[in-house]
Amino acid sequence: MAAPHVCILQTSFAKREDTVAFLKEKVPGVRVEFITDSTLLAEVRANGGPTQAVIDRMTLYAKAAEISGADLIVNSCSTVGEVADVYAKEVGIPVMKVSMSDPQVMKLFVSTEPLGVTPEEIGVATGTLGIPEFGTSFVRGMLTETLPSTMEELVRISGLSHGTGVWLDNAQEIIRKGIAPLRGCVCTRDDIMNQLMELGVEAKTAFDTMESVRKGKGLKPFMEEAMAAVGTPDWLVDSLKRINYMFPKSHAVAYVMMGLRIAYFKIFYPREYYCCYFKRNLEAFDASVMVGNQDHLSAAKAESLALPKEERDRKADALSLLDILVEMSARGIQIVLPDLYASAADRFLIDEQGRILPPLSTLPGVSVAQAQQILAARQDGPFISQEEMVRRKIPKSVVEALRAGGLLAQIPQSSQISLFYL
Repeated sequence: MAAPHVCILQTSFAKREDTVAFLKEKVPGVRVEFITDSTLLAEVRANGGPTQAVIDRMTLYAKAAEISGADLIVNSCSTVGEVADVYAKEVGIPVMKVSMSDPQVMKLFVSTEPLGVTPEEIGVATGTLGIPEFGTSFVRGMLTETLPSTMEELVRISGLSHGTGVWLDNAQEIIRKGIAPLRGCVCTRDDIMNQLMELGVEAKTAFDTMESVRKGKGLKPFMEEAMAAVGTPDWLVDSLKRINYMFPKSHAVAYVMMGLRIAYFKIFYPREYYCCYFKRNLEAFDASVMVGNQDHLSAAKAESLALPKEERDRKADALSLLDILVEMSARGIQIVLPDLYASAADRFLIDEQGRILPPLSTLPGVSVAQAQQILAARQDGPFISQEEMVRRKIPKSVVEALRAGGLLAQIPQSSQISLFYL
């Protein structure tokens, strides 16, 4: 059987390595090719949307991918996502697109509705658990306070969450008191220069002010004089004085784009999303605790939350996993114990029933290297007994760990046959 072949249509050369690594992890042996046209975005933006020329070019690229033998085309740029719907009708292979503008994706940042669960079921008010930069309790609190509805507002929140002295006792209070909305606050270092120039501050002075404030050096007298001369509001001047560090807008945009793309998969490809999330947190995943129904997982979470703060902090990664597992269970996705013959060494799989199958290395006492030993040994056929497993070069301590994990219930300890069974 030929290896699967995926062709990705791009409008930039970014993130190629990460994309290839992800696909090869999920689909061993996959062949990945790229068709990139970096001129498309400029043309789309200049004309307010895809022109017929853009549609024709992308259709040509899609047909080229089909001729090259691709089994799947992935349209990786949401700006031309609507074009994928057009050229999908012109080729005979599946076309997949990742949209950052899907209404459900944006709603995920303020509601659990896109996941089909309620806040009461998962104990969280938003659907951003496990979304990079937006999944921590600190940022989730920012989301519930500001209720963003646009990507621009998410960029502002990203800037605020990465700065120092920018949100707490600063922008948060400005918004709470109704002094200014989120879009009026200083959220990234670029906002300082842009807002001051809009007020009438000379460009060089606005730039110097931005550089001084973003580095935590505060305002120099000539900066305050320039702001006073154009009637800069007192609240804005006070806000600048409180800042110790500011995040660049370009970095915030990159983080938000990543978050939106992952949010798309969390909504529309939930099992694949959870498998990837668990794989990235493999070292903290303990199958002896983290496999069970929603009641079991909720009880495990409550038990972790009841620990003394110092111990709870040490188990922060495990607690984050329990949060995600409770959410996943509420969405109707089941996780089962590792399987001696079906589980991978370090990858989470989806079985024929749509359940998440953890790797053998999630069992306490089984490392990834030892799990790989099990995979190598099982290639020689089913295990007759636990004694035979040891003879097949599986360490005795690992066999004991498998037994403790409940994986050896159908495998006798000894290869000897009792006369009572004859």
